[in-house]
Formats: sequence, C-alpha cells, structure tokens
Amino acid sequence: MKIAKTESFQGEVIRDNRGREVVRFTTASGVQAIVATCIPETALAKMARKLERKIARRRARLAMEAARVSPKGSAPIGGGDL
Repeated sequence: MKIAKTESFQGEVIRDNRGREVVRFTTASGVQAIVATCIPETALAKMARKLERKIARRRARLAMEAARVSPKGSAPIGGGDL
C-alpha cells in the first residue's frame, strides 16, 4: 500500500497494490473520513437512480398518508369519550 500526501489537499491518498484508491482526511469538526475515489461512474449512476426511485416512492407514500388524514376540525360531533 502506497501513501502519498498532496500539497493542496490536507489528507492522504492511499492506494493498494490492485490500484484502488481512497482519500483519508479529517473534517473541520474533527471527524476522520475515508472516501473511495476508485468507484466506477457506472456504479455511481446506478446507485443514484436507485436512490431517486426510493425517494420517489417515499414521497408518494407520504402524500397518500397525508391525503388519508382528515383535518382536526372535521371530527364527528359527539364522538368523544365521556
């Protein structure tokens, strides 16, 4: 594994013997992050499409639930517990 520090970036670029690459850095809040830079664009595009479908399904489900909920003021008169 080869570690190279770059001048313009405050982190480490780490490569293994198979050519895979990650960048390790510390965020402003002190969290250490490791980000893979060797992920193929096709894999990232597939993941983005999958996330878009999940978001669309969730929005549709929330809209259906909101449509089913009746407003407070439309409760039947006299329907409360005594």
